[in-house]
Amino acid sequence: MNSSKKIVREGATVKNKKSEAEALSVVDRKRLVIGIIFAVIVVVLCVGVGIQEFKKDTVLKVNNTKYTMDDMMWPIYEVESQYLAMDSMYQYYMNTSVWDASYSGGDANVPEGSTNADGLKIQVMNQTQEYEILYQEAVKNDYKLTEEEKQKAKSDAKDALKYLSFTQKLKLSISEGKLTDLMEKRALAMRYSDDRRAETDKTVDEDAAKKTVNKDDYKQYDVQYYYVSTVTKEGEELKPEKYDKRLKQLKDVYERMEDNDKFAELLEEKDKADQVKFEKASYTEKDGWSLITNKDVMKKIKKLKVGDVTEVIEDKDDKMILFVRLKDDTSTESYDKACEEAVTTAKDEKYNEWFKELQGKYTIKVYDKVWDDIEIGTVTTSIVNEEDLQKMQEEREKDNPSSEGASSDATATSDSSEAQ
Repeated sequence: MNSSKKIVREGATVKNKKSEAEALSVVDRKRLVIGIIFAVIVVVLCVGVGIQEFKKDTVLKVNNTKYTMDDMMWPIYEVESQYLAMDSMYQYYMNTSVWDASYSGGDANVPEGSTNADGLKIQVMNQTQEYEILYQEAVKNDYKLTEEEKQKAKSDAKDALKYLSFTQKLKLSISEGKLTDLMEKRALAMRYSDDRRAETDKTVDEDAAKKTVNKDDYKQYDVQYYYVSTVTKEGEELKPEKYDKRLKQLKDVYERMEDNDKFAELLEEKDKADQVKFEKASYTEKDGWSLITNKDVMKKIKKLKVGDVTEVIEDKDDKMILFVRLKDDTSTESYDKACEEAVTTAKDEKYNEWFKELQGKYTIKVYDKVWDDIEIGTVTTSIVNEEDLQKMQEEREKDNPSSEGASSDATATSDSSEAQ
């Protein structure tokens, strides 16, 4: 009996020790998980601290207001994310990166011949200075944000950050509160700018501006044409038998033409399958037709009278076979547009004169030791890469189907400095 009790007690002791071991194992696992989480947090914070050390450097001073690299990260991200989204297209079609391509922004202060990398760097700095000067002037003139402007700034900031991860926001030195403050500052600056622009616009002689446009230069020719491409989707020349086949396909459409007034109705379903396409276009005396670079082909087109059609033309230079009809030569659309642009240019020049005079009253210092090391195309593109932008866009379109086709996740920058 005693022996039996002893065995039971020993069995219980073994069982208790096993339970204790399992309990300790669970505790150890919990400690391990907590330790890993803590380590990850420490690493992330260390990365953030490292980044912040770099961003403490002052890069710009406008009167007594300082901007550090921390403050410049979002403006840089705005332009980098916008252009990075187009990089693959540039690589594919132009065989160059978007950063090495010619500057395509709107800052008139960017020297001609600049690359996007160099031009956008100038643009970011100019816009930052302009916003700050306009904001300070707005404050001096007792401008206040409306509730609607405050709500819009908050909403825009929230939307801009919605698809960025915690780590991405940390590395970009941005938060919803900080971005809201930036949006509010821009809103006040732009309202002040709009009010001043309305005043400078009144000083422009619009009729005089329109007289600078030569009407003959903008005589417009509206054309219709059918064509087939003579290259593959990969851009390679068609093999002779394939080329001849497409030539015959287009000639078949050409021979179908009886009434020029029904020129746009020649295509049949089988023609579309044969890659025959119908298009409309316009060109002017001054600018020519961007589609046609072959001067001999262009001479034939320019000889057309309204209603006339060329023969089938094999255009080796422009990689196509086509025939063209001149539909109309009386439209003033191009001339009217050129006149509008002349007036806009004159207004921009007046505004820029006003702003340049205002800017001269401010003490502005760019710390080249810091700013010279900045290379647009490399600052935030590793934080939010092209794949990230694509995923963010897909998420946005999924959440907001009406936003499909938006080009960039970044909040759109103001056009205020484009005219400078």
